[in-house]
Amino acid sequence: MNSIQQCPTHKEIYVGYNIENSDTVRPICSRCIPSLSKGYFGEQRYLNFEQATQLLDQLKQTGLKQYKSEILDQLEQTIHQLYTQLKLLYDQISVVFDLIIQSDPQQELLDSKDHKQIAQVLHENCQYDIHQQKYKIKSQNAIHIRFNKVISKSQHHMNECFDNISQQINSLKKEEIDLTQQTSNHKHNHKNYKELFKLNTKVQSVKSMAYYDKMKWLFSADQDIKILQFDLRSKQFIQEHSAHSDRISALLIVNDTLISAAIDKTLVIWNLTGPKIEVKNKVNTKSTILQLIRYQNSFASINSDKVLAFWNETACVNELKNKVEITSIDCNKDYSQIAIGQIDGIIRIRKEKFNIKLESHFDCIKALKFINESYLVSGGWDKQIKIWMELKNGDYSCIQTIYDHNSYINFIDYVGGYLISTDDEKIIKIWYQDKQWKEHSQIGRYSLVTAIHTYQRICFLGFDDSSIQLLQFN
Repeated sequence: MNSIQQCPTHKEIYVGYNIENSDTVRPICSRCIPSLSKGYFGEQRYLNFEQATQLLDQLKQTGLKQYKSEILDQLEQTIHQLYTQLKLLYDQISVVFDLIIQSDPQQELLDSKDHKQIAQVLHENCQYDIHQQKYKIKSQNAIHIRFNKVISKSQHHMNECFDNISQQINSLKKEEIDLTQQTSNHKHNHKNYKELFKLNTKVQSVKSMAYYDKMKWLFSADQDIKILQFDLRSKQFIQEHSAHSDRISALLIVNDTLISAAIDKTLVIWNLTGPKIEVKNKVNTKSTILQLIRYQNSFASINSDKVLAFWNETACVNELKNKVEITSIDCNKDYSQIAIGQIDGIIRIRKEKFNIKLESHFDCIKALKFINESYLVSGGWDKQIKIWMELKNGDYSCIQTIYDHNSYINFIDYVGGYLISTDDEKIIKIWYQDKQWKEHSQIGRYSLVTAIHTYQRICFLGFDDSSIQLLQFN
């Protein structure tokens, strides 16, 4: 028997030893026993029989018989709690079965206490309940599907209503625009043009025109090798001139000379001051000249080999090679700037000290026109007209884009304070400036415009039916 010692935790008389392991032995008292049982047997709240027996043997060996009753009381309490819980569960199950039996229509059969029959009834009731649940699920699914169909149909109907409303709004907007244009046309009717007369070349579509003001002569080139000469005072055809072996591509008058270029890669200088019109000089070119413009006291051309060429009366004096095909050209009034349009939609402006690149169009630039010193107008196959303004630093900025054409824009010119534009749908539009450029009127009864030329307030329109119409702007 071990000697009596005090409990280190509760300072009571020693009652035994707790052997935690082979190396650890500590005194315990009666107050340490509950915590000891939890620590010794883990997280278990109550002792099982084996644990209780082991603890009793330990207590017996250490002289703690007086505490055996406490352990037995603890076991009795545990058994009582378990019994109470089982009885409660039994009562609950009994209540449930009583409710099932009371609600069953076969009560008399269940009262017979025939276990087989009761089991059969319960089985049938369960099967019936399962069937009812399945039916409810199917019904809910059917309702859900029908609801989705109704929602889908309603949504489709709403979309149709919204589309109809959108169409009506667009129609009203179009009517508003048409009414605004009609009001504008009526307001600016005093600035309108008038048709002078029409000339008939009786050949093919008009390719190019040039007006000689001193003699009131108009020269036109058709899809032919001949140049036609008209007297505008008498409104009559005078004669034809021929010096090329293939179709003429461009005409230009500089001072008292007529310049003609053709597909046969020849350039002819005609003298207009003699008793009759004669060839003054003929030059062979490296490639076909597509367009001619006046440049200072001579002229410049854009060629089919992507070259911008500068000429005098006898030869080409300078060539600027471009990387992309050039499709249009124009100069400002003092010839300090020359603009070229490219097939890729880019505009390049050449100045004395630097060059400018404008990227805004999405397709071929077919028309360029400098107006009012500081403005450039461009149009092309993206169906857009753009107004560019020169800034103080010399650069250009797009200040307006016009989307009113529905087809490729082929020509833009400036006459009598108006812009005139034509497209592939045989539409001719006339624009006036009121802070921004607005449509003044539209001409849609002519044939397709294939050439345009302006002089002061006169506009010459050449068509694909071989006719030339003269318009005068007031």
